[in-house]
This record gives sequence, structure tokens and C-alpha cells, in this order.
Amino acid sequence: MTLFRLFSFAWMGLSLLLVLFKQRWERFFPRLIPEWIDSSRPPLQPPSLFHLWGTDELGRDVLLRLLFGTGYSLAFSFLVATVTCCLGMIFGVLLSIAPPRIKRGLNLGTDTLASLPFLPLALICLTFYPSNLLILGLLKSLLSWGPLAQLVRMESELLLAGPIIQAARSQGIPRIRILWRHLLPLLLPLGFIFFPLLLFSTILTISTLDYFGLGFPIPTPTLSELFRQFQDNSECWWLFLFPFFVTTGLLWNLQTSKKRAWIPLQQQAY
Repeated sequence: MTLFRLFSFAWMGLSLLLVLFKQRWERFFPRLIPEWIDSSRPPLQPPSLFHLWGTDELGRDVLLRLLFGTGYSLAFSFLVATVTCCLGMIFGVLLSIAPPRIKRGLNLGTDTLASLPFLPLALICLTFYPSNLLILGLLKSLLSWGPLAQLVRMESELLLAGPIIQAARSQGIPRIRILWRHLLPLLLPLGFIFFPLLLFSTILTISTLDYFGLGFPIPTPTLSELFRQFQDNSECWWLFLFPFFVTTGLLWNLQTSKKRAWIPLQQQAY
């Protein structure tokens, strides 16, 4: 494991811990929360011993806001990716075992949902319900499970015609038990492979919406709010450089994790 990947995983783990135990930090260490403002110094301070990554236009520490912003984005993306994977696995198996007429209707519905554009629908929903993460997460999950379901369907049809499932059927094992004990363990690697990709997509989506002020409600720290501040304070290079490295490194790490997980999980499935 390279030093960069080690730092990335340490950053993600620390950010999640800070978000999960934020109430304790607020009680015992009020200066280690992203909303704390250093009123003893002017805002927009460059990196120093007091603030290693500088401060923003309100005097808040950039390092803390990026840590908490990463934690919030990861927690939200993890929940959305989990719901999406569950929907994709369930509907993928249903598509493979359903009768032909029902299968055609399910295929049509799956392809229709997968073809709907997410961003215009998200903007419409956020117009009526601004900064509603529940609606945003449900909409992202409903429009993202289609490709996984189709892949699970094709793999499930191959496995159902393969020797493992046929041997289980010849022994008189009930269909529900075959699906639960034999088919599902062979399909789980597909879900694990898609999970980092779904995390990547969700983090990119929520960061884009946060940039326009449509994601997390203010003053929740996000990965993109400092980019908005940099537009008005272009001389403050730390408002762009550090968020750029954190966001790019996080997305790159998730993308490479998907590629690294493909070969061993595929070998385990077969």
C-alpha cells in the first residue's frame, strides 16, 4: 500500500470518527469543531501554526471543515450506495426468475428509470424541498440501481443454468433456499464491485450540488463550499488548493478501489 493510499484511508477514517462523535467533541473540545470561529485573528488567514491549512472568510479552520465535510459526504454516500446495491441485487434476481411477461415489464421499468436524468430531477425536487437530503438520497438510489440490476440479471441467468444450481435442484432443495444459500453468495461480489463506484458517483453528485448551495444545509461543512469562497477571494490560494487535493484524492482512491476489488472477488465467485 502506497503512502498516498494509507493517508487517504486514514483521512477517511478520521473524518468518519469526528462526525460520529461530534457531540462529544463539542462538549469537551469546542475549538475542534468546524463551526468554531477564531475571533482573535482576522479571517482569511494563510496556513500557520495556529491553523495549518488557513482559515476561511469567517475565520473557521479549513482543515477541520474539510475533515468534517469528508465525513458527512462519506456517511451520506455510504447510505445511498447501500440502498442502491440492495435494490439492484433484489431486482436483478427478480428479473432472472420472473415469468417472461413479468420480466418484460420489469425490464422496461428498469431501463426507463436508468435512462432518466438525475440532475434535472434533483434540481426540480430541491426547488420545492431545498437541502432535503432524504429526498435527494432516495432519488439518487431510485435512478442508480438499474445498471447493477441488469448485470445481476445476466449473471444470475448464467448461474441458474450452471452446474452448481442444477446440482442443488437435482437434490430437491427448495427454490428459496437455493436463492439464499447458493445464488446470493455467488452474486454478492458484483455488489461489492459496484459499491465503490456508487460511492464515487454519490460523492461527486453531492459535491456538485453543494457547490451551488443545494446539498447539505448551511452551515454544514462540505467539500465544495471553499471553492465558492475562492471565487470571491481569488488571492487566497489555500481555499482552492487544499479542497482540490482532498476531493481529487478521495475520488481517485474510490475509483482505484473498485479496480483492485474486481479480480479477487471475481475469482472468489467462481
